Amino acid sequence: MSAAASTTHRRVARWASVLIFVTVALGGMVCATDSSSSCPAWPTCYSDQVEPAIQAGWLENPVIEFIHRLISFIALLLLAWTGLLGRGARDVRVRFYPWLALVCGVGSAIFGMMIIKFHLPLVLGLLDLAFALIALTRLPILRAGDAAAPAATAGGETGAMILPFVAAMLATLAID
Repeated sequence: MSAAASTTHRRVARWASVLIFVTVALGGMVCATDSSSSCPAWPTCYSDQVEPAIQAGWLENPVIEFIHRLISFIALLLLAWTGLLGRGARDVRVRFYPWLALVCGVGSAIFGMMIIKFHLPLVLGLLDLAFALIALTRLPILRAGDAAAPAATAGGETGAMILPFVAAMLATLAID
């Protein structure tokens, strides 16, 4: 992998990480403001128009939900690009993690859509959050480049994947 390709790969992975973080934060904001209920169709907000009407206030604001969907879509595209750029890397994590993050991101998008369309129970909403957090925790571990990164223990990486989900699940259950 050339230095220019490695730099591009790092930049794309960094932007994908930032947008996934923003997606998770906006997902929390969507839940807190109940904005998903004001945007009943999917992937657009309404069946007869793409963009939502601008509304004053935070509660049940379709603009928040629409921005969340838009940023999520862009993040998924960047994840796919990161995976394509990492195909020739020596480190297996650089080749594998973007695809794992992409699968989890798509899973999160599907659960997000199902929550809006079918009003899924809390446990399935936690799966949405779990997929998003797994996607979020996979990319910072990535280090694009030809040099092999020091191998991390499998237990440490599994813990990094499961710990955010367990913490979010406990916090959610404590609130209910």
